[in-house]
Amino acid sequence: MKVVHRRESGVTNVVSSIMLLAITLSVVGTIMEVYLPAWGKDVEGRHEEETITQMYNIRALLEEQSILGVEGAISSAVFSMGTPGGALFGTGRVWGSLEVNTAKGAVNVTNETGGTVYGMGNGWLLYQADNGYTSDYSLLYQQGAIILVQGSDVVLKAPLQLYLKESPAEGSGVERSIVFNLVSLDGESASYGSSSNALVEMRSTSSFHTRYDFSPAETININVNMPEGYSSEVARQLTEEFINMGLSNDDFNITVNPADSDQELLTITIKNVDHLTMNVLTVEVRVYI
Repeated sequence: MKVVHRRESGVTNVVSSIMLLAITLSVVGTIMEVYLPAWGKDVEGRHEEETITQMYNIRALLEEQSILGVEGAISSAVFSMGTPGGALFGTGRVWGSLEVNTAKGAVNVTNETGGTVYGMGNGWLLYQADNGYTSDYSLLYQQGAIILVQGSDVVLKAPLQLYLKESPAEGSGVERSIVFNLVSLDGESASYGSSSNALVEMRSTSSFHTRYDFSPAETININVNMPEGYSSEVARQLTEEFINMGLSNDDFNITVNPADSDQELLTITIKNVDHLTMNVLTVEVRVYI
């Protein structure tokens, strides 16, 4: 009579392996679905704050260039184009591009008829981030204004460098003064892409500071061609500021109209201007990656 011996250990090992694999897959699935997006959003969010801060630094360096007025002076800033992401699966990897556009973004300051030009220039810096977990965004620097566009949100991070002041006039009434800091970009247009740091070098090629006194008072037009979709917040902020100063619709007018080549024209008209100060800086911007 044969006796059959059964070994349960083999079956137990197979069942244990299957259960261990199931647990492992469950843990990995949870990490991929819950934790990786959270980590990715955190990395991308911190990088976005870095790029905004670095654009502030570029604005400040250009202000210093204008104040110094030294031809050939060079200022440099590190700009975080992107990030390689976290240690796990490269979570939060960001690829960014920085456009130096010297062909578009024309700006001019004229009298009411446009027959007299007090200052003119062109150009902008436009950074665009390609994110994996949060919405892509772009960051524009133009004439001191820094504008963040992310999804349907448009946020003004720094205002146009236009300053309006009213002071008592001799005898009676008020004198209205404008100071406008105009930055014009020189050289060739170029676009740079990377997920690492870049060096942004700004070389002053010329600068001048001129004050114009008008008698009788003059109407001043400031025209800025901006990329489409960026000028609305600049117009809103200036309108609010002028109204808070006590100006009425008879004193100023701000409009945004379509322009050529995916641009829109921001026109700021200020009436009864007694003094206009133009600080015009021309710089050549180079990017090294």
